[in-house]
Amino acid sequence: MLRDFRAALANYADEARESQAVNDMSVRRGIDWFQNDLLKQWQSELRKREEAVTDARGEYERCRMQSFGDRVPDCTDQKVALKKAQLRLEEAQDKLKAVKKWSRVLEEEMQDYQGQSQQLADMLAGEMPKAMAEMDRLLSALEAYIGVAAPMASSEVSMTNEPPQSTEGAK
Repeated sequence: MLRDFRAALANYADEARESQAVNDMSVRRGIDWFQNDLLKQWQSELRKREEAVTDARGEYERCRMQSFGDRVPDCTDQKVALKKAQLRLEEAQDKLKAVKKWSRVLEEEMQDYQGQSQQLADMLAGEMPKAMAEMDRLLSALEAYIGVAAPMASSEVSMTNEPPQSTEGAK
């Protein structure tokens, strides 16, 4: 039973190390995606939306400049397009700000996680082998103890005060 426990403990240590490595990689990939890919995506989107505002503003101004005699041009469509472009630009600015803010928060959380994760790694690398060695030592001592011969079988011990009878025949 103790050997089974020792084997289960060794299996736990192996699985814990493997799981920890997988978790560490997953967390790092997620943060890298957030801090790099998502950040670049919103920076790119911000540039596109700035260009869209510039284009919409240009269209609106061109429309306002066109006049046919006393007739004032109807630039409602261009004005609506400019307003939509400005709202989309504000959205991109807000998203970029949020990504930068949460990148800092994620980095802090990653550091906290790494501290806890490192404690587990240290325990698995340092304390677990010591515990396994101690368990092996104790198992060997128990096996040695079990292997010691019993002094006498109980059937050979007399319950009376009589001395044991000699097995040599009386001649």
